[in-house]
Amino acid sequence: MKGIPGLRWLLAAALFLGALVPGAALAAGGGHQEGLNWKELGFAFFNFAVFLGGLIFLLRRPLREFLAHRRLTLEENINEGARLRAEAEGQLSDLRARLANLDAERDQIFARYREEGEIERARIVERAQETAAAMRREIKHRLEAEARTLKREILKAAVDSALRSAEQIIRAELTAQDRVRLADDYIEKLKTVSPRAVHP
Repeated sequence: MKGIPGLRWLLAAALFLGALVPGAALAAGGGHQEGLNWKELGFAFFNFAVFLGGLIFLLRRPLREFLAHRRLTLEENINEGARLRAEAEGQLSDLRARLANLDAERDQIFARYREEGEIERARIVERAQETAAAMRREIKHRLEAEARTLKREILKAAVDSALRSAEQIIRAELTAQDRVRLADDYIEKLKTVSPRAVHP
């Protein structure tokens, strides 16, 4: 039967027509008979049994395959549904646990942020202190350099002023005799200097 696919349909058509023939014969009989005709009733039951047997014979393999496939599909769907339900229940329990621990988790996050903020604040303060110390050192060096410069300028001004004052005092107190004596001393010193030292 499996090798001839058209034969199955031909047999199904013959069984169907065979089931219709007794009904057509009864309708064409014309007369109405009293009582029950056991012969016709038996023939009708026989035709129905043959038709039903033929249907079962023709449809048993496709029906079995369909039912087996349907059963496998249902089993797969049930298993998939059970797996999805287990996953959903697991996620639900995780969410419930997280919701239960939400306050603790929030406190942990805040504590972590506070700790990170304190660390960053300490870094900023440390950097600011280092910058301030470097600025103080720079200002100190500049001030010391300026103080040395001012000290030199003041000392030079004081020395210049002292020299001018001393020169004025010496000029005021220097008499004509002192000038002559200084000139004589200078001439004597020049005489002691050898001519070779003056003219090489």
